[in-house]
Amino acid sequence: MVYNNSSILAVSQQVKSKQDVRFAVNANNTALEFITKKDPKRIHIYSARGQQVAAGKVSGRSFDISSLQTGIYYILIETVEGEIVQSKFIKK
Repeated sequence: MVYNNSSILAVSQQVKSKQDVRFAVNANNTALEFITKKDPKRIHIYSARGQQVAAGKVSGRSFDISSLQTGIYYILIETVEGEIVQSKFIKK
């Protein structure tokens, strides 16, 4: 059997967003705090293994992550305009 070592297996996704969605993990590592002009509509959080570990609506510009374990997480943020913004964060 011959394998082609020059090929790359990857998925390239470029999501262009007109809306700037910024967030940060709070000092206690219990919530994501959103710093945006408009509240995000819905949040989906995935583990590094690709399993959805949390989802829901933002409450008062904050999303509870206290039940998540330490690690790297990927987040999909759905805006009110229907755009999807992808990002990641580290929970310590």
